[in-house]
Amino acid sequence: MTNTSKRLEKNAILRSSGGRVRVIEYITSGGQGEVYMVELGMRRYAMKYYHKWLSTQENKSNIVKLIKSRKKSSTFAWPLYLVENGDRFGYIMELIPEGYHNINEWIGGRFDTTLEALIKACIDISGAFQHLHREQLSYKDISPSNVYFNKDSGRVLIIDNDNITKNLDKTGMRGTPSYMAPELVVAEKRIPTRITDLHSLATLLFQMLFVEHPLHGKREWRMDYQSESRENIAEKLYSPNNAQFIFADQSDLDRYIEKDVEAHQNARTMWEMYPEYIRSLFIRAFTLGIKEPHQRPTAGEWKEAFIKLLASLYTCPNCGMPHFYDHEEFCRRTNGSPTCKRCGKSAFYPRIKIGENVVVINDGEILYSSYFDSSLDEAFEPIIMAEYKNGELKFECVGKARVAYNGRLVRRGSYTDKISSGEFIEVNGKPYFIKT
Repeated sequence: MTNTSKRLEKNAILRSSGGRVRVIEYITSGGQGEVYMVELGMRRYAMKYYHKWLSTQENKSNIVKLIKSRKKSSTFAWPLYLVENGDRFGYIMELIPEGYHNINEWIGGRFDTTLEALIKACIDISGAFQHLHREQLSYKDISPSNVYFNKDSGRVLIIDNDNITKNLDKTGMRGTPSYMAPELVVAEKRIPTRITDLHSLATLLFQMLFVEHPLHGKREWRMDYQSESRENIAEKLYSPNNAQFIFADQSDLDRYIEKDVEAHQNARTMWEMYPEYIRSLFIRAFTLGIKEPHQRPTAGEWKEAFIKLLASLYTCPNCGMPHFYDHEEFCRRTNGSPTCKRCGKSAFYPRIKIGENVVVINDGEILYSSYFDSSLDEAFEPIIMAEYKNGELKFECVGKARVAYNGRLVRRGSYTDKISSGEFIEVNGKPYFIKT
């Protein structure tokens, strides 16, 4: 439908469930409506204001339900107040903070970030959808357009949460075509659910790490978009019978052309950089998960894998190249003295074993709460900070957890004595083995 809705004027006053709202300025518009910066109670917010034809009672009822539920996860820009204005309505949400960028901008190469921040963003995204699915809700339109992250901290903000409903509730939202689950592509009346969210989530995470779409291989590279209808494109690339993961091993139908130096260099280069446990989750998501939706990795599985990945990240002390700890390579093939893959010099660091995770301790390394308990909603509460200088390792207690070393409590802001190899540090009464 053509957008013929009249924009709100600057300083227009609207009523909301939170009080009088003043329009400050227009921000942008989309298929569902416009977004404005507004003022309410001396604070500035964003307001999504629906087009007239989408200002239905069904949509309004869903917004009211979401406002009443007030989910605790700060990762979502949750609807806060309902705004009504004649035959149109909208809702108030938090503004996107300064320093946050849309993931489409990252994919398009419009800013740089660090590998650490990128992995943290993947943890935040996975944890947010784990939280949502745990509440028996589904998002229904996961795509880069709806996710922002801070390029320095990796913290995430997810917008357009008016799409969220109870898991099996009917809705007019089907998703963004290239992120929709294959079963939705071929079944127009099928309802998006938590399970279809998982395909969209895996697609988003793949694009964040590899800056490519997981189902865009040889066929997509050679496709003439001018001569193909939207339906044909969806059928050829995303349907259960045709969708092909670019790194699937059982068929060469859609793998990248290794000799083609122009096509998909990012994914070809970075695929081998990540550990097997990350690659295997993507393979499962885009092979088994294409035709067997219940085989898709859950948001919780993704979160645990990315916490493990963050813990294993370390940089060469000589040239700064990032590496991921791999027990086989680190301990057996190198006899515990690994060298950098870029400069060839020694790249040795101490390690601490925390459950299934091995944290490689760079100087200034922060050990986060999620390393000790991956089920926590707040993944990045600092617990300990490492000091590793001249071959000597100490820990500083920087969080609220109870930290003890050699039977003595380490107070917040205080350091342990020099730590020796084979010793243990206790966090909240549990011992963790250190190898220096």
